[in-house]
Amino acid sequence: MRAVTYHQYGSSDVLQFEDIPMPDPKSDEVLVKVHAASVTTADWRIRSLEMPGAMKLIGRLMFGIFAPRNKVLGTDVAGDIVAIGSEVKRFQVGDAVFGHIGKGGHAQYAIAQEGAALLSKSERFSYPEAAALPFGALCSLVFLRDFAKLKSGQNILIIGASGNVGVYAVQIAKHLALMLQQ
Repeated sequence: MRAVTYHQYGSSDVLQFEDIPMPDPKSDEVLVKVHAASVTTADWRIRSLEMPGAMKLIGRLMFGIFAPRNKVLGTDVAGDIVAIGSEVKRFQVGDAVFGHIGKGGHAQYAIAQEGAALLSKSERFSYPEAAALPFGALCSLVFLRDFAKLKSGQNILIIGASGNVGVYAVQIAKHLALMLQQ
């Protein structure tokens, strides 16, 4: 299968198309035929190791000291399940899905654990639209709910609400405010 790979850290110039082996799902995994994958700031930071201060060392420890441990980037995808492991109960072959799979999404096929942040794709969304959802929405939710600990009655100012994270931050803040009032 074809994939976009990288074998050293650096600019987008280190990316290349390559034929790699087709992954086989383990008992608790699904194999997704990728129709669309997003390129996020996480992909850029991992590929380039452009991280502030000591985070660069932590990044190398996490992703590979001298070279990338995982050669295929891509955390968020949309596609169809084409194979499932023997213990998978949540999905069936043929299901259209989207979500955050963690790694390997910039390929024709990608593996996801059954418990990954993977959901059934609504027919209302195209594959590219669905692949663009997870990163901004998850970042916004985690920041507003877990870090900012947004509470009922608080005001929030979201500056730069035109990017992926900001657009979802506005919607999630409004939703959290409504839920917290109940």
